[in-house]
Amino acid sequence: MRREHVIKLLSSERQAQAILRPVYEKRREIVKAIPSFWPVALLNNSVISYHAQHGADQTALSYLEDMWVEKSADEHRCFTIEFVRDACVSFF
Repeated sequence: MRREHVIKLLSSERQAQAILRPVYEKRREIVKAIPSFWPVALLNNSVISYHAQHGADQTALSYLEDMWVEKSADEHRCFTIEFVRDACVSFF
């Protein structure tokens, strides 16, 4: 019974992801138009700001232009976080 419930739940989650993808893509375009959105958003997160206290970490985050999370179609616990930085910066 439990296994069937988990399979049904995962199927529903994948369907919801497919339905919401256009919404997330539109939100992604809106966020790209806001200067320094990702550095500010991430540094306002208490866990991330705790771990990014060093000046070099904050400098690195300042070059972040976009961020995207892609969930695995095969394994529900796996995902990839894609970071996009300013290509003109030689910091990295």
